[in-house]
Amino acid sequence: MRKLIGITKESPTRDLLTAALSAIFLLLSACATAPDRADRGVVPGKTTAAEAVALGWREISPEEWKALRRESPLKGLTYLVDGPFPMSVKDGIVHEFLFRASIGEVPSKELAGVELRSDMSYREVITALQNAGYEIRIIREPYVDFKKNADYEGHLLFAPALITAQRPKFPEIAFQFFFYGWKFWSPMDGDRLAYINGTPGSTFAAFPVKIPKIPPMPKPGNERQRALDLAVVLSVQNSGGYTELMPDIPGEKYTTADGWREFLEEFWGIRSREDYFRVFNETSSSGHTESYREALALLDENYGVPIQTIAIANGLDAYHCNRLFFAAQTREWLGERSLRAWDLARLINVTRWAYAAGYVGETEAWNMILPIAATVRGLYHSREDFIVSYIGGRGFFKADQANAAMEAAYTDFMKESKKIDSRQHLPWYFGNESPEPALSALRGRDAVIGDLLYTVTEEQKEANATYALLNSSIAKANEGIRAGDLRGALEAMNAAESILQDNRIGKFKPDLYYAVKIARGKMLMGEGHYSLALEAFYEAASRMPNDSELLRLIGSCREKKLDQQ
Repeated sequence: MRKLIGITKESPTRDLLTAALSAIFLLLSACATAPDRADRGVVPGKTTAAEAVALGWREISPEEWKALRRESPLKGLTYLVDGPFPMSVKDGIVHEFLFRASIGEVPSKELAGVELRSDMSYREVITALQNAGYEIRIIREPYVDFKKNADYEGHLLFAPALITAQRPKFPEIAFQFFFYGWKFWSPMDGDRLAYINGTPGSTFAAFPVKIPKIPPMPKPGNERQRALDLAVVLSVQNSGGYTELMPDIPGEKYTTADGWREFLEEFWGIRSREDYFRVFNETSSSGHTESYREALALLDENYGVPIQTIAIANGLDAYHCNRLFFAAQTREWLGERSLRAWDLARLINVTRWAYAAGYVGETEAWNMILPIAATVRGLYHSREDFIVSYIGGRGFFKADQANAAMEAAYTDFMKESKKIDSRQHLPWYFGNESPEPALSALRGRDAVIGDLLYTVTEEQKEANATYALLNSSIAKANEGIRAGDLRGALEAMNAAESILQDNRIGKFKPDLYYAVKIARGKMLMGEGHYSLALEAFYEAASRMPNDSELLRLIGSCREKKLDQQ
C-alpha cells in the first residue's frame, strides 16, 4: 500500500487532514441532496410554518404584514419574515416566497440560479431565464387597456403580463414573474418587473402555453418597415402600399385629411381622435378574437344541438349563424392561434389611416404601431402561423363568403411575401426559432397552408336555406297584410311560426318570434279582431317595450277597439 509521505499515524497533520476530508465529504453529501438555492431547506408547498420558524423565520399577523410592507395581505394567508426573504403561509404550509421587484427585492443568484435585477424588462428576464436552463410558460398574456392620466396628454397602455418559470433539474420550485407599466408597452422589450413569487413546482404544469426562445431584436432602423410588412394583406386589398407610414390608396379622395376621415367613418365608425383610441382599445383587447371565443362558447354550451337551432333560438341572423358554422369547423386548425393576428395586424393600417386623417401625430402613430407589431411577432412562430391566424380572422369576418375571402387574402399574401423576401436586409421576422411556438401549438406542429381548408357543409347549406325561407315568409306575411291578401299572409305566417317552433330551445323565444307576432297582430287588426291583435302586440312589447312603431300600432289598435265598442 502506498505510503503518504510526511504523515504518520500519530501526526497532528494527519488529524487535520482527516477532519478536512470529513468536512468536504459532508459538504459534498449535502450538495448532492439539497436543492441549488439558499432557502435553508424550505420547499414551498411542503415545509410547515413551524419548520420554517425553526430555520430562522418569524411568523407575523396579516396586520403586521400590512404595516411592515405597506401592502394588503391576501385573505387566508399569514406571513413569515426575518429570513432570507419573506414567505406566505396557507393552512400551516409555506405557500410562496415573496419578492417586490418594484422596490429592489429579487431572488438571489443562489436561489434562482440566475442573476435578476429589478430594472430588467420582460424580454431581458425571459432571455436570462432561458439561458439558465429554465422553461417558461404564459399565465397571463399582455393585454392592452387604455387609461387616462391627468398628467399626460392622451392615453397610456396598461399591459400586465405574468409568466411562470421552472428548471427541470429542480422541479420542486417554480417562479412567477409579474410585469406591468403605464406607458406604450411591448412584451418583447417592455416594462419592468413588479413582483416575483417562488411557488410550488406543481403550479408550472397548470399553464400549458410555453414561451419559445426569444431571438435577437431586429437590427436598428428596420423595425418600422417590419411592422408595416405585417399589414401587407389589408394594404394590398385596399390597393395601397405598405412601405411608408402615410398610406397611398389611389384616388383623389385619399389626398386630404378630410378624405381619410370620411374613409375611417365609413368603414370603422371613427369620427375623432377619441374614437380612434376607443377602436384601437376594443380591437386589441377583444375584437374578432373575442367574438370567435364567444361563438365557440355558445357551441359548447349547446353541445349536440344543431347549429341552425342554436342560432335561431339565440336571435342570430343568417350571417352570425354562418359564423357559428365557421367556428365549429376551424377550431381544430386554428387551435391556440386564435384570431389575434387578424385583429392586431389590421390596427397597424387603422393607425396609418388615423395619422393620414390627422387624429394622431407621426411619433404617436409609431408608438402605437411598434408595440403591436412586436406583440404579433412574439405570438407566432413563423409566417405560416401568422397568416393562418390572419386568414382565419378574415374568414370569420366574411363568414357568409369565407372561402372567397380567405383565398383572396392568401393569394395577396403569397404574392407580396415574395417582394418582402427580396429585400434581403429586411427578412420576415417572427418571435422565435423554437419548435414549440407560443400561440401556434397545434398538436405539436407548425401551421401549413393546407390548414386553411374550409368546406361549407350540407348542414350549413340547409341552415342558410332555412333562414332564406324564414325571412321570405315574414316578408310575404307583411306584404299580404299591406295588399289585403289576409289568406296569403296567414299561410306565410304559419310557415314562419313553424320554422321558429322547430328551432326553439326550451322556452326561449328568439327575436324573430316577436317579429312574427307583430305581423300576426297587423293581420288580425286588418280583419277587425282588435282584442286578439292587442294580445299579439303586447307579447311583442314585452320584448321591445320602447319600439316606436310597435307603440303606434298598439295605440291605433286601442282606438279602433274603442270605436268598435
